Amino acid sequence: MIEFEGVVKDFPGGVRAVDALDLTVEKGEISVLIGPSGCGKTTSMRLVNRLIPLTSGRITVDGRDNLEFAPEELRRKIGYAIQQIGLFPHMTVGQNVAVVPRLLGWEEQRVRQRVDGLLELVGLDPDVQRDVYPRQLSGGQQQRVGVARALGADPPIMLMDEPFGAVDPITRAVLQDEFLQIQATIAKTVLFVTHDIDEAIKMGDRIAVMRTGRLVQYATPDELLAQPVDDFVRAFVGGDRHLKRLGLVRVRDVMAEPDERTPELDGEAVLEHTSVRDALSVLVGRGFDATPVVDAQGRLCGVITLNGLRAAVRRAARERASEERASEERAAEGEA
Repeated sequence: MIEFEGVVKDFPGGVRAVDALDLTVEKGEISVLIGPSGCGKTTSMRLVNRLIPLTSGRITVDGRDNLEFAPEELRRKIGYAIQQIGLFPHMTVGQNVAVVPRLLGWEEQRVRQRVDGLLELVGLDPDVQRDVYPRQLSGGQQQRVGVARALGADPPIMLMDEPFGAVDPITRAVLQDEFLQIQATIAKTVLFVTHDIDEAIKMGDRIAVMRTGRLVQYATPDELLAQPVDDFVRAFVGGDRHLKRLGLVRVRDVMAEPDERTPELDGEAVLEHTSVRDALSVLVGRGFDATPVVDAQGRLCGVITLNGLRAAVRRAARERASEERASEERAAEGEA
């Protein structure tokens, strides 16, 4: 859906922000750009919708060179959500969400239906929030409106530049979860920029680690954590990368079947999509040996125990050791 081919971006003074970038964002996936400040991740994103011009190379959008589009046409086809939100303060929430559909000449009834549907999709009540101004909303609500506006004309592609970075950690986690639920339904092609490796692991189908304008590694979260390509990536993902891998395993994958004793457990229930890492933290932090597991509707669907989670950790450790041995053997064969 989005392809970078040898993309270069130079700024005045000889600063090369993006250097020979080759990268493909597959249709319906979230690809995350991550790296230290100044690595070129936001610049790369802004090249896609031509907010800044590229120096050389080629970017295609759905198989078509992005330079073939008129800038306005290109930007109306691509949703854009940013950390600063960028809502128009003199417009109501509904007017903000309706900006692109109205620019495209949609009939007013269709615009109204789209606005209300999007507000509901991002967890806002149209009857309550449609006609208020951004300043009357909390930071988390404003972020939701920013996402709704980016989805306004149902674009196939979304660019998201640290879209949840301006809110507190609790609200941020909620917004991440809500967006992933939305993505499971609408399957947009998303290029997502963050500086937070935990957010990248949680949000991304693939993660592109960048350094000084160059792509260092592009892999799934599990591949990135299991087999960092060099010391830079290893340091960037953190010394607890094996623990982070437990964040990729869901409770539903390791829970036991409920029995007649499960409803009597003292533990507070966890959702089935909770990660093993978070579930382990719940059990250890609250001193529980076991806790029930429920689905999104609150229905009992299983039980997790400390022993069961320990077994999951041991399996992950064995897999890690096996992967590291295989990596060492490949490296030895290469040297030979």
